[in-house]
Amino acid sequence: MKRTSILLAIAMANITIAQSSSNGELSTGSSSKNGTAAPTGYTWSELQNNTGNTTESNTSLGQGGTYSASTTSYFLADDFTIPTGEQWDIVSIDFFAYQTNYTGTTSPFNTVRVNIFSSDPSVSGATSVFGDDTTNRFASSADALMYRTGNTMVPNTVTPGTIRKIWKVKANTPVKLNAGTYWIKYQLQNVVMANAGFLPPVTIVGFRGLPTFNAKQNDAINNTWTSIVDDGNPNSAPDYPLDMPFVITYTKTTLGATEVLQYDNRVRLY
Repeated sequence: MKRTSILLAIAMANITIAQSSSNGELSTGSSSKNGTAAPTGYTWSELQNNTGNTTESNTSLGQGGTYSASTTSYFLADDFTIPTGEQWDIVSIDFFAYQTNYTGTTSPFNTVRVNIFSSDPSVSGATSVFGDDTTNRFASSADALMYRTGNTMVPNTVTPGTIRKIWKVKANTPVKLNAGTYWIKYQLQNVVMANAGFLPPVTIVGFRGLPTFNAKQNDAINNTWTSIVDDGNPNSAPDYPLDMPFVITYTKTTLGATEVLQYDNRVRLY
């Protein structure tokens, strides 16, 4: 019996377990707040109002996080945490963006730049632990099967639109990181159209935002940083901080066991 247990333990240590989690992501469902069904196979990513508040909603469909000209270059940044006792071999990171009025069947994005920092890159002392602001780490891009749209009920009833198809953009990011809190600074580039694309923030049904949200935007031309907030609709609505969605795919090493997992910045528990 003892021998069997030892062999089982050794076998389990070599098992690779694939996992993924999704909660509080960009998708808000196949039906909008006013009851409009999304196109077949798609869901909406609809701007939200706080549950019970029928007069105020979010207004920010997407954030600037692209390079579109030598005088227009923006990065976005947000943090993630590797738990104590774990080490991650990060394979790739997925980001999400749309190009308004783009009707092509292939993604308009084929450039993604990633720079991972040991701390908030807007604060002096942050050190890059992987990547830079110039290298293209694009791996692939695919239809995320979501349409970004404004709130269809609050403060006014409107029809959801399908002019903002969301694309998932994958970056190759081979790096091994120990436990701790890190920040990802990233930028996409649209080579199909001259206009810049936009990156939709984390969208949680029934919440305009959370106090813990802390994403930031970097104006690379002027080297300035600002915290990303939603100003609200109408203008008198209070501001809410925002987070940006990304998905990290990695292999986790802990106590001799190896697992293949996904860390999803869109996933949160309430």
